[in-house]
Amino acid sequence: ARSINDSEKQEKREAILDAAEQLLRSDPQRLAVMQELADAAGVAKGTVYLYFRSKEEVLLALHQRHVDAFFDAFESRLLDPAPVDVEVVLQIARERVIGAPLYLPLCARVNAMMERELSASTSCSFKEHVATRLVVAGALLEQRLPQIGRGQGALLLMRCYAAIIGMWLLLHPIPHLIAEYQKRDFNFFQRDFVAEAMAAVRAIWIGHAGTPALERGP
Repeated sequence: ARSINDSEKQEKREAILDAAEQLLRSDPQRLAVMQELADAAGVAKGTVYLYFRSKEEVLLALHQRHVDAFFDAFESRLLDPAPVDVEVVLQIARERVIGAPLYLPLCARVNAMMERELSASTSCSFKEHVATRLVVAGALLEQRLPQIGRGQGALLLMRCYAAIIGMWLLLHPIPHLIAEYQKRDFNFFQRDFVAEAMAAVRAIWIGHAGTPALERGP
């Protein structure tokens, strides 16, 4: 039956992404070759190529899975009738983005790959997917916080996301520069990333909404 075949295909695709995640967790700086990825997933190398044309596409798909996990958790919480405040939202961001070990390193890597290794079509499809998730989540947010204004929810989320990524790029230690920083006694950017990212997002939320509370709309 076709449904069974589709289910099996999805399971194999997820197994490949699971393997990629484990390889990256063991060494975030490495980019596994397809044979190594196939061995880790327990499939033939040709099977990997049935789902992904390159290792860069594997990384993009893995990053998209992380993005979807964040939006799934965020939307689920907004749909829950229980009261929601900014700290609850920040906790989701901390768990799924800020504190997730691979989310931001992979995000930075994927954005660099879009300039060099990924086709324009593949990159645009990913961007469109993220934009769709932002719009849907933003609409739910506007229902919970009407004072944001129609069409502003997605923009608020985008600004917060950009602040997190920018803070990570600014504060993330680049290994080969650490010794030079120490020689120069340059420590301005040696700050706690999680604390700074949370502070930036909190400021954006409260500044945009005018209140830390996310009241349920009518």
